[in-house]
Amino acid sequence: MAPTTASGKYVIPSNCGASAPALRFNKLGENLITAVKGGDITMLSFWVRGTNAASTENKVTVSGLNASEAWEKLSEVAISTTGRVVTLPVEKGFRAIKLEYTGSAGGTYPIAVDDITISGGEPSSVATIIDALNVGNVTAYEVKGLDPVHTYSYTVTATDGSGLSLPSLPVAVTLDANTGGIESVTPDEGVSITGGEFITIVGTDADATVFTPQGMTVYHGPRRTITLPAGLYIVRVGGNVAKVIVRR
Repeated sequence: MAPTTASGKYVIPSNCGASAPALRFNKLGENLITAVKGGDITMLSFWVRGTNAASTENKVTVSGLNASEAWEKLSEVAISTTGRVVTLPVEKGFRAIKLEYTGSAGGTYPIAVDDITISGGEPSSVATIIDALNVGNVTAYEVKGLDPVHTYSYTVTATDGSGLSLPSLPVAVTLDANTGGIESVTPDEGVSITGGEFITIVGTDADATVFTPQGMTVYHGPRRTITLPAGLYIVRVGGNVAKVIVRR
């Protein structure tokens, strides 16, 4: 999953492209940035829909990361309450793409963005940025059909049946051509995140962010002991994400 400041996700089919989920941009300035590629990107495609009339007064601004490591505006895409696929050719010299919700209509006027795909970056490559796989109620899942000597990035999103949590931080894995297995996984080590009467964090000075299962942020900051009402929470600290229960 690409880095994003999106407020959350949609699971309603009318607010999603080919399949759920889709990103939800609630406010101006929220954005998504693709990974920086090793070569020039040649094509960008994405699905977008404004969820109310006010959102159609705004735009999706598409920018490219140029050789000077600066963002250069490539296009402004109009927003409609009818979902549509936008396909844009990208000139040479850009190795990352940013989609940003921009315009003059402030407040909360959500739009849905989905099915973001870039072509190029490496010879004959197509990178799918948003691609969801529903694996069911499991604690482990085997992903098949992967190519050796490639690096894959994974995030995990939880659901309670009525909505989706925010995604975990991505974990990168590299396949070993000799074994067909995973060569390396790089989460943080030595970090403990536990529940109980409080949420307790040990082994890191990184700021903690705590979410409800619906993706609402209820705390962000440096505290190592966090007091919250009883319930289930998702805690993100550095490269670690844990599900904890607060009991009162």
